[in-house]
Amino acid sequence: MQASLTGHLVLSTLHTNTAIGAVTRLQDMGVEPFLLSSSLLAVMAQRLVRLLCVECREPLSRARWSATD
Repeated sequence: MQASLTGHLVLSTLHTNTAIGAVTRLQDMGVEPFLLSSSLLAVMAQRLVRLLCVECREPLSRARWSATD
């Protein structure tokens, strides 16, 4: 956090389930909220998408797709 407050670009990883979980994790690690707001530029999340085999997959209707969100 100190490096980012002095203007350096800091790239880091945290293992959380969501992007907002990264902010919560930093707070749990003892970073004060005012430091987060002044030093955090971006948070990005990545989720792996499962692939189904050709024999097992079925079309998903729009109604079922909406229900899973």
